[in-house]
Amino acid sequence: MFKIPERRPHRLLWLGAALALVVAALLTNPATTHGATTIVTVDEFFFSPEPVTITAGDTVRWDFAGSTDHTTTGIGDEVWNSGLVAPGGSFSTKFDSPGTFFY
Repeated sequence: MFKIPERRPHRLLWLGAALALVVAALLTNPATTHGATTIVTVDEFFFSPEPVTITAGDTVRWDFAGSTDHTTTGIGDEVWNSGLVAPGGSFSTKFDSPGTFFY
């Protein structure tokens, strides 16, 4: 038989509450929950995978393959333009807001 000190349950409650706040902060802070990079391969006139789904704050990196220079260019409000990129090169864009972006 053992005896648990009276203050220990209070410490566990405080520890649990502190841990819950840390977890809640991690789940709601975009800087800590986002920031992934999705890689899209650009080959002879196609993108793979297509389409891709990302979260606000994520980056898309286009890796250029094949034997011809290619480009990735956004259409609409969020416009980006990689310019011509040679095979073996890459271009990245970060998406800070939700939406559907055509290219």
